[in-house]
Amino acid sequence: MKWFKFTIPPAQIANNELSRLQDMFVELFAAGAESKNTALFSSDSSPNTFYISASEHSISYIMLLIESYDASPCHKPADEKLNLLAGRAEHVDKLLRNTNG
Repeated sequence: MKWFKFTIPPAQIANNELSRLQDMFVELFAAGAESKNTALFSSDSSPNTFYISASEHSISYIMLLIESYDASPCHKPADEKLNLLAGRAEHVDKLLRNTNG
């Protein structure tokens, strides 16, 4: 599984960018990225920081989102509380095990 991290400036979040981000993720997820390991998260401690978890299979489907938001590969967040924005809720615990304490 791969993780990606990106930020959205607060002014863009205020201008409905979060809704556009979620819509784009859901559209790509439905187009083929759907996987128990593919999800979009926000950071509790930094409201303009976002994470994407993706299986090897789903990366090609969500590459548009990764490139659109200039997301960078990162390690699985270890010390942040993350909130699910899009993806399969029933798989979140497994994805975040050892992440949210």
